[in-house]
Amino acid sequence: MLLSYEKLLSLLQQNNDKELKSAIEKLLQEICSFFEGERAYLFSYSPVFDTVSNDYEWCADGISPQIEELQNVPFSAFPNWRDAHFNQKAYVIKDVPTSNDENEREALLPQEIKSLISAPFFKGQEYKGFIGIDFVKSNRHFTTSDIHYLEECARFFTIALDYF
Repeated sequence: MLLSYEKLLSLLQQNNDKELKSAIEKLLQEICSFFEGERAYLFSYSPVFDTVSNDYEWCADGISPQIEELQNVPFSAFPNWRDAHFNQKAYVIKDVPTSNDENEREALLPQEIKSLISAPFFKGQEYKGFIGIDFVKSNRHFTTSDIHYLEECARFFTIALDYF
């Protein structure tokens, strides 16, 4: 069953402003569990420096957090990912070890990522960042429905982060 906007919103509303981080992490847990992933995150984009930073993260038991290492990452080092997001498209890596992009492999393999899916969020036409899910235990095949669902989650975060 898909998570509804109502459930996502109720998770945020159960928390006050001081607990926003906890509420967002709970949402990431719900989304990640739906996809049967092991790590979920929200990255923000800095247009001044063309960097992305991991602002929120949830990890399954036994999965190493990456939030501390993923601050001010030059987005230009990942042109395929950047271009997909700037064109309002999700970005999928089905098999990190065989990725044709050397920068992706070098950045993602130390995090033990086998597959990932990410979707951008915008405020108007301005790119603000992305939500992503890592698959550490095994590779994942993504359906069109998976991609559309994560894109909807990204749209929800756009609205929710503006509201809260």
